[in-house]
Amino acid sequence: MNATKPKPDQILVGIGVLTWMPHERRSDQYGSVFLMEDGTEAQAEMFFPKGKGRLVAHVIEPRKSEHIGDIMRGLYPVMPNVGDRLVLGEGEAFEDNCQGRKSLGVSPGNRANDWLDPRALYNCHESLVQLIWETI
Repeated sequence: MNATKPKPDQILVGIGVLTWMPHERRSDQYGSVFLMEDGTEAQAEMFFPKGKGRLVAHVIEPRKSEHIGDIMRGLYPVMPNVGDRLVLGEGEAFEDNCQGRKSLGVSPGNRANDWLDPRALYNCHESLVQLIWETI
């Protein structure tokens, strides 16, 4: 695993396979994500930061997503490259709990949809990532 050591202004949220709950796409909110342990259905351990920041996925191991994508928007999964740095969103961190899954979200505070960047999400969906919170 090629995880990098976080810099002083970065907090390691966790390492795992990136995904989100189905309601995020259906509602167009795309507000939160969570990590799964590699090769299992178990949720990976995550740290939930507070305050304003930027949520970034650093790709450790690219994987082909089996997700159909967001057909209404013409967005489909794209396999990333090792080392890709994908900014998922910027704003106020929050913790969401849905169906027993704890997710980390980012609220930009000024819009109802696309709290996280859908294109960036589909560029790393189901890939093994290091999720980082950059304080701003």
